[in-house]
Amino acid sequence: MIRWYSFPDERPDSCLRQIPAELRPIPPLSSTPFHSPPRWWLQPPASTAMPPLLHLYFFALLLLCSFQASQHQSIPQSITYSLEEEAPVDTLVGKGVWRLWNQGGARGGGPVLTALQSALQGKPAESTEKHCVHFSDSCQLSLEVAVQSSDGFFKNVKVEVVIRDKNDNSRPFQAEHDTERVGSGQQRLHSLPRARLRQRRQAPECAPFTIVQSHNLVGIPQLSLVVSGPLDREVVPVYNLTVWAYDGGQPPRAGAMTVSVLVLDVNDNAPTFTKAVYSVNVSESAPEGTAILTVSATDPDDGDNAALQYTISVQQPSSERQKLRVGAKDGVVTLAKALNVGVHRVLVEVQDGGSPPMAAQAVVQVTVLDTDNNPPALNVDLLSVLDMKPGFVPERAKVSTAVAYMAVSDPDTNANGIVTCSCHSDRFDLQPLDLNEYKVIINMPLDREEEDHYTVLITCADGGSPRLSASATFDIWVVDANDNAPAFLQKDHFVSVAENNSPSDGLIQVAATDADSGDNANVTYSLLGAEGNFLIGAQNGLVKVIHKFNYEQRSRYVFYVLATDHGDPPLTSTATVTVNVLDVNDEIPTFSAQEYVMSVDESVKPGTYIGNVSAFDPDTGPGGQVVLSIVQSLGSDFPIPFAIRNTGVIVTTGPLDREQRGSYVLYVMAKDQGSQPLSSTALVRIDILDINDNPPQFVFPENGSNTYTLPIPVQANFIVGTVRAVDPDSGLNSVVSYSTVGGNSSYFRVDEFTGSLITARDMDEAQVGSYYLLVRATDKGSPPLSSEQKISLYVTRHSQYCCPPPPASLVFHPSAQPPYQHGRHPSRQPSTP
Repeated sequence: MIRWYSFPDERPDSCLRQIPAELRPIPPLSSTPFHSPPRWWLQPPASTAMPPLLHLYFFALLLLCSFQASQHQSIPQSITYSLEEEAPVDTLVGKGVWRLWNQGGARGGGPVLTALQSALQGKPAESTEKHCVHFSDSCQLSLEVAVQSSDGFFKNVKVEVVIRDKNDNSRPFQAEHDTERVGSGQQRLHSLPRARLRQRRQAPECAPFTIVQSHNLVGIPQLSLVVSGPLDREVVPVYNLTVWAYDGGQPPRAGAMTVSVLVLDVNDNAPTFTKAVYSVNVSESAPEGTAILTVSATDPDDGDNAALQYTISVQQPSSERQKLRVGAKDGVVTLAKALNVGVHRVLVEVQDGGSPPMAAQAVVQVTVLDTDNNPPALNVDLLSVLDMKPGFVPERAKVSTAVAYMAVSDPDTNANGIVTCSCHSDRFDLQPLDLNEYKVIINMPLDREEEDHYTVLITCADGGSPRLSASATFDIWVVDANDNAPAFLQKDHFVSVAENNSPSDGLIQVAATDADSGDNANVTYSLLGAEGNFLIGAQNGLVKVIHKFNYEQRSRYVFYVLATDHGDPPLTSTATVTVNVLDVNDEIPTFSAQEYVMSVDESVKPGTYIGNVSAFDPDTGPGGQVVLSIVQSLGSDFPIPFAIRNTGVIVTTGPLDREQRGSYVLYVMAKDQGSQPLSSTALVRIDILDINDNPPQFVFPENGSNTYTLPIPVQANFIVGTVRAVDPDSGLNSVVSYSTVGGNSSYFRVDEFTGSLITARDMDEAQVGSYYLLVRATDKGSPPLSSEQKISLYVTRHSQYCCPPPPASLVFHPSAQPPYQHGRHPSRQPSTP
């Protein structure tokens, strides 16, 4: 910020003392007339930032009078000046005059004129190219000026100073000369920064280059030299150019730079042999390593691209590559071995050191002259027959199958080079293919089992004089074909074994042979139809039993043994094995049931059929014959009134009385007739069925104690006492019911089921006396049987207890009602839950 200082206009000199020392007038301006504005150094305060481009001098003369506040409105808010760059010191930047009139219109009371003049001058000479932003078309500096008066007026004025560019640069290039290198594919060579150009050109203009101008992100022009046409180092290795640049100023300025463009070599030329075919004649006796000629090639490229290396080309059979050698650097061709008579053509190759390399080929033709007589040379190659290794032939190979190829060579000429050959084997023969080429074929069928190896001899002789010959031998092995099936030494096998054998016992061993060899003769065994009862060793043919034999379940087994070789396809044969199981007495006779229950009436006669038991023994012979007998009777020492016949029928042998014994438990034994007999037993229970042959018998009261005394008063349905009868029979025959058949039945009655004696009416003093009842006990038999008992009853006036208690063994019929309590009225009995 720039500060303007104000002071009274009548004493301008006093203002000098109020202005800081750094703003004192510059000598000799003190003699300047008062109306000319003095010049002052103006330095910004230390806290005010100011561009280093221009330090402004400031001089001000203020004629201040008293004026109205509204007269200050003519001072502008901002002002702009322009200045050309590199202006010298003390250059006037601009002036500004403001006239303010008041209502008085005259000096001392009339119009008052306040004049303000300002001068902005450049201090050091500067350049816009140094301090202004490159990508801006103008350069501006900003500052602020404070204006104040003695009456308290104050205002900030913004001042803009525009620095105008001057066409004062004539060197658009940073260097006067440059050297560039361009290779294959490179286009942009050189950039020239800080060049404000309107025009540019190059010389010579016919060179394959053009000039392209662009701008970077900050607006700086970029001038580039671009390849615009093909370059060929072998035609023009160097281009010397002059680049001219013109700006748009007034007057315009220009600059020039020389550029040397070196064209770098690329590997664009292949080597070239001096000849396409190099021919030479050599003697057939020339040894290995003999130098026969030199090949050479040229390459117009430069550096590694022209560095040449010679080799024998790999693009030919190895047999041809092995004939010659060539020096990698000098191209000298030598013999790699002694060559046969004839013409030999070998490819040689030259390759440069470029990346990628380029190559060329030439032919070296060597003619070997016939100078000596040589014997024939035989070369036999064994062939693969049916994918087998050479030298191995399957015995099933057809006649005329080729087993070998033979080539015969003789470097001689005329009759010395004419060769005839023959095969010395009755199973093989030679068959011509072409001149001096043969195939060895099978002449007769082969049988490995007859002969598995042949040594074949072949001889060849030329037509010279004397004749020279050579021979070759090779071996042929006949490979077995699976043409023989396994053969069992015995086709049918019979074996007998007793039952109850141990599992895994060896039963029989079978064997089969195979006339073939190798896997074709490797025989393995398996079973057919064995049903899981037998197994066999796959390698040894041993047949074993898996389970115990049981003659009674199965007495004969027939199965097959299958012998299989490992040929492709495999061949098989079978043998029959018959196993007969021998019976032993190992089965215990078995009853059809473990317990039999039978019944018979007690009144039957001896010899009466009761029932039947059965036993079975699956053994054969005496071991399967069963004899039955009764061996024991449980629970009685009496004789057994029964017998069993061998058919299993049980009959009675004496009288039966159920009341003496109601059932019999017998053990019946079944015993076979084997040498070591086996037996088993079954339980037979015979129940004696009851018949109604016993009437009921009174057991209470006993004879002599069949009298009851009853004191009065007594009510009806009072239990006086009880009678009881039993029947030794069983079932319904033993069920007893009671009834009255005589006596004073109007006063007393008997319960049908319990035998209780009950009063039939109330009894008092009037009924005192003696009474009796005739009680009958009847069973439920058919026909029923019964017995009777007389009961005496006395009705008395005494209160003593009248009746003996009933016996503890009193048993009531299941269908009877609960018994009355003795001595109690039945209507007063507690209810049954």
